[in-house]
Amino acid sequence: MIKFTTDFILRFKWIIIVFLGVLSVVSVVGFFNLKIEGDIINTLPKNDPFVSRFKDVGEEFKGNLVGMVIIKSNLDVFTRKTFEKLSELTEAYKGIEGVTEVTSLVSAMDIKKTDEGIEVGELVEPGHIPVTDREFRSLKLYVLKEKSFNGKLVSANAKYANIIIRFADNVDRGKVGREVIDITEKLKGNFKVFYGGFPMQIAIVNSMIIKDLYILIPIAVLILVIILLLSFSSFEGIYLPLIVVFLSVLYSVGFMGIVGVAFSIFSDIVPVILLAVGSAYGIHFLYKYYEDIKKEKYNVGAIRKSLKEVGISIILAALTTFIGFISLLFSQLDDIRKFGIFTGFGVVLAMLLSIVLIPIILSFKKNTKRIKVKKFDISNLMILFARVSLKRYRITLILALLVFVLLALGIPGLKRNVDLINYFPKTNPVRVSERLIREEFGGGNPLEIVVASEDIRNPVVLKVMEHIEEYLEKIQMLSRPYSLTDFIVKMNGLLIGHSSVPGSKVKIENLYVLLEGEPSMAMFINQESKKALIDAYMKTNSTDSMKMVARYVDSLLGDYDGDYVYVNPDSVISGKTVLLENYAARYARLIISVFNLKKSYSSKLARLLLDARLNNKYYTKIKKDKILEGIKRYLASDECEIYIKSSAKRNRIAEKIV
Repeated sequence: MIKFTTDFILRFKWIIIVFLGVLSVVSVVGFFNLKIEGDIINTLPKNDPFVSRFKDVGEEFKGNLVGMVIIKSNLDVFTRKTFEKLSELTEAYKGIEGVTEVTSLVSAMDIKKTDEGIEVGELVEPGHIPVTDREFRSLKLYVLKEKSFNGKLVSANAKYANIIIRFADNVDRGKVGREVIDITEKLKGNFKVFYGGFPMQIAIVNSMIIKDLYILIPIAVLILVIILLLSFSSFEGIYLPLIVVFLSVLYSVGFMGIVGVAFSIFSDIVPVILLAVGSAYGIHFLYKYYEDIKKEKYNVGAIRKSLKEVGISIILAALTTFIGFISLLFSQLDDIRKFGIFTGFGVVLAMLLSIVLIPIILSFKKNTKRIKVKKFDISNLMILFARVSLKRYRITLILALLVFVLLALGIPGLKRNVDLINYFPKTNPVRVSERLIREEFGGGNPLEIVVASEDIRNPVVLKVMEHIEEYLEKIQMLSRPYSLTDFIVKMNGLLIGHSSVPGSKVKIENLYVLLEGEPSMAMFINQESKKALIDAYMKTNSTDSMKMVARYVDSLLGDYDGDYVYVNPDSVISGKTVLLENYAARYARLIISVFNLKKSYSSKLARLLLDARLNNKYYTKIKKDKILEGIKRYLASDECEIYIKSSAKRNRIAEKIV
């Protein structure tokens, strides 16, 4: 079989050469059509329910991934120079196709109290950046006390200003992220900037992939040349294996470009792997050829003999390597599967070229020049090890078994945890920016909770969302939970002095009218008002920590999932006392939490709310003077479902509580 194959190769060598030439031209075209793709999200399985849900969130709420451009000031960002730069960058980003929303200190929505009531507008009116130091001091004090700005658009120490850019779901985020970076670098002037968020990281990773190729391939080639130079004493022994691996790399990468498969952070090592693995087959054949040519009178005879003796071995070696790479087809990640396919394809090409192209090139030799093959001293060392192993085979087997058992015991201790940021050197801009975002802005990885209801603006739904946010704020690895509820609560507080969700649907609708039409609201509630988004940010990139947070949030949301019925207690006849007791217990816990009272007071406070009377046997003194007025306002508002008509009784209850 091998003899027939060799004769076939040598007989039709010109046809094979022409075919390889055409294939090379096509591969070059494919190589120049190759795209770079650093977006890991695109590697996730499209039919996975979590991936589908993630995509749905992006489509309904103006994108699900954000990028951040952070401007640093040595002393304070509240200066005219900084705000002018923020304004310039914000407007420039808005003009980028694929950017759905840009939020900064100069474009953020703000809710303010006026003589007529409340007004919804921008924090800084367009074209009206403050001028005097006094205006900036006033603005700074206001911004730093607002939850929607402090820790989100400006750091607590006021040294960093953050521009948050939301990306559309159906765009090339790496390309758009690169455009953001290019514009920033062009316009930043003397300001120092940091880039954060996944889209920006994609753009940086894309650049790193190209740099890696420029660095890794020459290093791999240099090492390969050195090994070939040490192995063979001829130029022929160097360039033949190199031709094989170069062509196998060209064909593999070119084919990726032809079929539209992009280079990713997984596949950028394909050329290096093929240089290392693919060169072995040519080396094996040449080594045997240089041994056989000493014994054969004719060059073709040496080629035939070499292929006959090592051809099957080369094919089997390549086959086992191919199977190893092609087994990655069972991976759930698309890019991992593609990496396995094209690397395995390249290995087979390297094997075929080694037993086809190298013999064809060697067949053009007109003489049988003897080649001296250098032998490493390490070969003698390996022979020594082999002899010792065979002589002391019992000890060798026992030692091998002990090593196997010890290593096997470590397998259960393996942990699956990925923190992509740790893949970068500590001085890398991606890692530096991520550390800054964690420290100053509470992290940049979004955690998004979708709340669905027939009417999101129902007071019960908004109160449930408020409770969810309260629990999210207690999770140390989460920060900045925000939703539609926060806007409603703030507006209600400015109107009546009581920062809570109104208990009346009519009141909520009156407040929402002022928000409707604001561009920012599309990030929190969909057009049909049937879905709302609670937005929070992770302070970690560790998948282990993320899974722990996700499990906790899932269990939390399970407690809120279900049907709710809003009931006016005064309209209930049967079971009214039981219902009122439940309300009293619930709001007692709420007051204990809000005003940071001892939990042991909960049952006593519930009884007092229910009875609306003084009874010293239920209480000990609670010295909390600072909350007296707040409790009085609460008892008088429509938030307190236990209606107490008498203001005197309300005051006595408040005084008793504190």
